[in-house]
Amino acid sequence: MKWILAAAVALAFIAGCASTGKPVAPARDAAVFYPPPPDPPRLQFLHSIVTEKDLGKTQSAFSRFILGVLPPAGAVGTAYDVAAAPGKIWFVERTGKKLMALDLAGQSIREVRTQGNGALRDPAGLCVDEAGNVYVADMARKQVLAYGPGGGFVRAYGARGELEKPVDVAVSGNRVYACDLANNQVLVLDRESGRKISVVGKLGSGEGEFYKPSSVVTDLAGNLYVNDSFNFRVQKFDPTGRFVSQVGKLGDLPGDFARPKGLAVSREGHLYVLDAAFENAQIFDAEKGDLLLFFGGPGDGPGDMNLPSGIAMDYANI
Repeated sequence: MKWILAAAVALAFIAGCASTGKPVAPARDAAVFYPPPPDPPRLQFLHSIVTEKDLGKTQSAFSRFILGVLPPAGAVGTAYDVAAAPGKIWFVERTGKKLMALDLAGQSIREVRTQGNGALRDPAGLCVDEAGNVYVADMARKQVLAYGPGGGFVRAYGARGELEKPVDVAVSGNRVYACDLANNQVLVLDRESGRKISVVGKLGSGEGEFYKPSSVVTDLAGNLYVNDSFNFRVQKFDPTGRFVSQVGKLGDLPGDFARPKGLAVSREGHLYVLDAAFENAQIFDAEKGDLLLFFGGPGDGPGDMNLPSGIAMDYANI
């Protein structure tokens, strides 16, 4: 199994393969690998970002002289979902119900002020398209809102009555996929016109049916993956909306799910699934459904997680 480390870096925020287990209480400055030694490493924990200080921002000598030592500015807060773009990491801060931009080059963490037709009321999941536009599912507005790379409002998706509780969004080609938790379906919209194209799923436990779907993601081929959270599985659909396969079931063994949350798919065809109960991420072969590896686990040490809910692949910044 060949892995590219840059493609395997994932970012998990609040809300294994044959070799199971995790590193044992490493020192704070020790390297953390998955799987742990003596197995060959496939994934390495790199860094945590809490404040602007973690981005390398420092207080100037003049500022220290005039004002004294100030506490770190800019903080992540209760991050819920995450997406990456060149030079930036976007995330939703759930406590303040804000869209946040983490500027890597500018070493800043700031709120994106939304107002007027683009005002957010209760944001949840988000994604970024190939042009750097940001799409945010808003549960209170019952719409998906799109913003440009600089944060300016572009448009809203979802006519009155089309969405009940959109909790996540994915974009592929000319399609916007809005995951509707309350209606147990994924609404497919035309990216240019905003018109409804089709609906994927309905209430149930059979193939192609959902019970409280909570996350969506697409791969390079346009296939759609849906976290069917209360059926404890992830379902895969082809670009036409036809059911293809599924992974996971309720349980406490590797490959099982207890509280599946965010999804991501790498360029190599690896499906990443967060679990808020296991507090880890499991990596599957998206074609075969085989479990390849898991990483993370409960705790507050390097690489540990606490109720993870959002995960994204980043090829631009590492």
